[in-house]
Amino acid sequence: MQCLRCRHQISVERRYREGMLQFISTLLARFHREDEEGQTLVEYGLLLALIAIIVIVALIFLGPIVSEIFQNVGENLEGT
Repeated sequence: MQCLRCRHQISVERRYREGMLQFISTLLARFHREDEEGQTLVEYGLLLALIAIIVIVALIFLGPIVSEIFQNVGENLEGT
């Protein structure tokens, strides 16, 4: 009697495992498609946003320095 319960339990576990593997493979196949244009577009958008943030931060920190350089150049040009 014990062997029948063990066999049944093993059979149930095997079917459950096969079902889970099928579910996971279907889920992964759905997310891994050959057509990845949408993902590429999002990646380019994120890169563009990151570059824009870097440029803005650089201008905030370097703005006064660049402004001072141009003022010195302007003053030197007026003096000549």
